[in-house]
Amino acid sequence: MKRNLLLLLFCFSAATILGSCSKEKELLTESVSIKSAAVTGSITTVTVEGKSEITVTLPKAMKTGTTPIMLSPTFELVGSGYTISPASGSAQSFGLPSAVTPVVYTLTSPSGIKRLYSVRVLFHATL
Repeated sequence: MKRNLLLLLFCFSAATILGSCSKEKELLTESVSIKSAAVTGSITTVTVEGKSEITVTLPKAMKTGTTPIMLSPTFELVGSGYTISPASGSAQSFGLPSAVTPVVYTLTSPSGIKRLYSVRVLFHATL
């Protein structure tokens, strides 16, 4: 009787541990990514890189000036229930043309997994 009770307890414990491992594996393999990004209002190219970095390339002519670079990036997320902060389409300051700074966006999956994306601005002479 005691042996059967120990065996039952062992089986229950093993099932609980395996079940929780499966859930952790689901969370680790869940895709938390941005499909695409865009910036409107000027000639730009936007590149979403797999390493959680998004590059916005602007014409070199925009590098002159003393007013902050204000952009409103929009994002296409991988599915419904995902959120991004700051909000997609909201205006963000990327600093002065002489000292641009990246803006960090937080993408959150429906299950609460977060992934950070750094959006940076570069200037290119041929745009």
